[in-house]
Amino acid sequence: MTLPRLRTLALAGLTLLALPGAPRAQAPAAAQKALDAFAALAGKPESARIAAARALGPHAHDAVTAVLLRELETAKDPAYRAAVLASLGQVARAGSVEALVRVLEAKTSPPAERSAAAQALAGQGADGHAKLRAAALRSGSDAPTLQARSYAITALNASKHEVAKPILLEILTTGTPLDRRNALRGLGSVKDSKELLDALLANANDQDLLLAAACTHELCKRRHADAAARVEVLVKRTGAATWVAAQEDLLGACVLVLRPALFPEFLRIAAAASNGNARVLDPVLAAAAKDQAFVAWLRRELGRREEPAERKVGVRVLAASKGSEVLGELLAFAKGKDAELASESLRALAKRGERSAAGELRKLLRGKPDARRTEALLALHACVEKDAAWAEELAELLAGRENQREVAVHALLLDLLAELRHAPALEHAWSAFEHSEWEVRAAAYDFARKVRDVGSVPLLIPRIDAESGRLREDVLDVLQSLTAMRFNQTARWNAWWEEHGAGFALIPDGAAGPGAKPKPAEANATSTYYGVPLVSDRVVFVVDVSGSMSAKVGTDGARTRLDEAKQQLRRVLEGIPKHYRFNVIPFETGVEAILPQMAPAVDKTRAEALTGVERLQPRGGTNVHGALQRAFQESEVDTIYLLSDGAPSAGLIQDPDALADEVARWNRARRIRIHCISIGTDSAMLKRLAKESGGNYALQR
Repeated sequence: MTLPRLRTLALAGLTLLALPGAPRAQAPAAAQKALDAFAALAGKPESARIAAARALGPHAHDAVTAVLLRELETAKDPAYRAAVLASLGQVARAGSVEALVRVLEAKTSPPAERSAAAQALAGQGADGHAKLRAAALRSGSDAPTLQARSYAITALNASKHEVAKPILLEILTTGTPLDRRNALRGLGSVKDSKELLDALLANANDQDLLLAAACTHELCKRRHADAAARVEVLVKRTGAATWVAAQEDLLGACVLVLRPALFPEFLRIAAAASNGNARVLDPVLAAAAKDQAFVAWLRRELGRREEPAERKVGVRVLAASKGSEVLGELLAFAKGKDAELASESLRALAKRGERSAAGELRKLLRGKPDARRTEALLALHACVEKDAAWAEELAELLAGRENQREVAVHALLLDLLAELRHAPALEHAWSAFEHSEWEVRAAAYDFARKVRDVGSVPLLIPRIDAESGRLREDVLDVLQSLTAMRFNQTARWNAWWEEHGAGFALIPDGAAGPGAKPKPAEANATSTYYGVPLVSDRVVFVVDVSGSMSAKVGTDGARTRLDEAKQQLRRVLEGIPKHYRFNVIPFETGVEAILPQMAPAVDKTRAEALTGVERLQPRGGTNVHGALQRAFQESEVDTIYLLSDGAPSAGLIQDPDALADEVARWNRARRIRIHCISIGTDSAMLKRLAKESGGNYALQR
């Protein structure tokens, strides 16, 4: 007899047992309905029974439990087994504990099943919690035992049962350092007791820095009398600031008990964390900025600190502090010789937006050309953008020859005037259509798109043939936004304008967006890269080759993500015209371009690039910052294709938001379009990079 047939008969027997007069009690109507629905799927593949198995979860009747336990014994499909385990754990069930323990502790159980079994045991009352305690306290260093301990503690952390917290406190006292750290997560809401506080104090002295930092942070949150003293001891431990995983607890503890003895150590640790997780650091710095004594100390001491990262973090604290007293220090740093600190200070002044800083910022803006002039212009804009005369002042700056010669400032002035919709600057924008530098021309075209005037149309039409690659697309995009028309040939535009130009009225702003008329980008593209058209003739491909790119793709599992990326890249490189200039920058923990610099796609460089692509192997971390920084070093590039399959895990800046902020600062002057391809997961960071640069975002599952 076949297994499906046996299962059908077994389910039928369970249903019969529920009939009046049968040995077992009648199942409630809802439970019987769920059993009947499940029995109707007997013989179907396990994947087709997942929803029906989940529907059994709320019902505690013995007949339901028997079905679920029987299915657990025979189920093979991982998703189906997970559904059965979840249903078993949804309510307390007689006879289920031992079956769940077998899954939790079996040598061959996959991690996902161990986790599901532990969660299910937490739903089995005191008996289930006793088994979780046994698993959490069991000794052994083999992988199954370690996994069972970890998942048991995780389940206890999430449990609302009254016995869970005492078990976690026992683990905090007797477990391994890792287990104690994990158990601490579930004790945050427990009221102070002598046992808990004694355990925290003991662990605050532990040799394991991560455990010591976590328990010290907890003592600080509980306002323990010895907390500040414990923090002072902890932060002076050798190498404490280098332990990235402990930085959140170290910083959180410091800021809760901040006092003069801790000021230098807090600044040191915050500086060590400054290129890491902004989600962690920003709230801590904001809290520190409320401490008037610390802010006063920073104002006195920051200029004497030798470590650049400490000075930059200090500036961020000053930027977040209340009152205008700190403006003097910020302006002094902005005018100092340290270019990075000057830029950080100018960004801080922009964030504060105080009018009283405008005079000194104007002096900086009139200084000799250097990189800080763009930051000074942005800071001044933030301070006075609502002034009625500001647009005229910007227009005067734009008319100055010195500013027209400085590419970044020229382009930024056009951008700011476009944001203000200052129509009198149109003639400057029109003259910039023929500027020698492409960044300025791009800014001028964008000005014409935002500050809409019919006079832009006949001046843009000749630019179609004058430009190539991406800038040619920019011109066509602006013409489409003004007229709702899109012709790829100048002759057709001239003929259309000759017929319709007299008395032509521009279409309403936004009426010719991407949805109004299909944009035939493919008609001008040489090929596509993951579906994104390649229209630029000065392009850099930035390709993630980190270890996670070894993940399999496709139903047969014969290819990896990197195999697919290499195939896509080979196809593009083989098809681009010889006059296109390009480079390929693979990145993992390190970053190394395949070509020394961008070069034409002639046979020699094309072959060199293809050979380099073929040699790529997955390894290391994900240094997105370093890869984009290298791509921005290409002076000719106007378009970047960035492919990655994960969040940053290496490089100078790893926090996604901080990284996107940094790229936006770079790109304010460069105007590089960044097309992003995310492999496997939907990436908010890549979406933002694409959106803010005017690029496309593609998700490949």
